Amino acid sequence: MAGNKLVHFYFKKLGNWNLMYSFMKGFWVSYLSICFFLIIAVWLSFMYGSLLLAWTVFTASICLVGILFYIMIVRKARRYIKLNYQIRNFNEWSKLKQYLLYAYLKQNGFKTREDLDKLIGFIRSEYGHFEENKKRNLLGMIMSVFIAVFLAIFGGSFLIQVEDFKNRTIFTLIILFLAVLLHYLGKMMEQFFRHFTKKEARQSFQLIQQIILIQMILLTSENTEYHPFLAIEKKVQENPFLQEIILSKSFL
Repeated sequence: MAGNKLVHFYFKKLGNWNLMYSFMKGFWVSYLSICFFLIIAVWLSFMYGSLLLAWTVFTASICLVGILFYIMIVRKARRYIKLNYQIRNFNEWSKLKQYLLYAYLKQNGFKTREDLDKLIGFIRSEYGHFEENKKRNLLGMIMSVFIAVFLAIFGGSFLIQVEDFKNRTIFTLIILFLAVLLHYLGKMMEQFFRHFTKKEARQSFQLIQQIILIQMILLTSENTEYHPFLAIEKKVQENPFLQEIILSKSFL
């Protein structure tokens, strides 16, 4: 289907992996290797260490995973797009992807807002009308209840054994921190499973949103002297790799 090919183009060729992360494979290997060793460290601490040591190692590992992701992936990605695409930040990065999508659609005959309206109708006819479900699904509710029950049982039984007020206060704060941490981990797992449910319809919905945003940018260019794509267009014209993406095979 033509609509499916267009969705594939947007999420594959204009995806962060194709444009940026695939050129950072060495950093990904290093980061994932460190994460693997941290998982082993957590497992060993639960198997052979005390309960306090195990949860301390677990908490420290979770924090370290986030910090290392920022240092090894996010900062390197920001440096890569600055050197290779002359993009200063991730806000400009989003604008670059919007322009690449528009330039590709323009190359295939969809130049005006009216043309893009017809394209939106075409995509909807292939996928059907889809709206993002804002309600929490059953998995998220189960995870939240599980976390609450687990921490209530674990925290209550553990705090009863602690007699010193100072230590009890410290352990209470640690348990509260773990509650927040596990809550967000549960949310991440929920988003992960949602990623594989109704994937095509969800992606078509996101693509339509981007096309509507492009229509708003074109409307701004028509009615004002501000041209949001002007600076990005010059940068794309100077980059053979991005030009090759725009001239890709038509989705039609």
